[in-house]
Amino acid sequence: MQVKIRPPRVKRLEWEDAPIDSDGMEVAYTPGGVGIVYLVRDSSEKKGRTSLWKGFEYYGDHPSREEAKAAAQEDFERRILSALEGDDG
Repeated sequence: MQVKIRPPRVKRLEWEDAPIDSDGMEVAYTPGGVGIVYLVRDSSEKKGRTSLWKGFEYYGDHPSREEAKAAAQEDFERRILSALEGDDG
């Protein structure tokens, strides 16, 4: 009998409203306690854009919150998957 092994999947970031007085910012703490925090907020520089931050590091402006959150998820997945070894390693 052949067993199918499913490749690992990275958990989705879970977004929540940031604390009071944060100008509508949303925050995602990464699962598993890996210590990465992503923030999205309305851009203070470009009207109608959303800024993405990883901790205190600016990661660029995006056309919408959904696109900024997608960029955060891609960054998080890239970081997690880069730490895994494949069958060749």
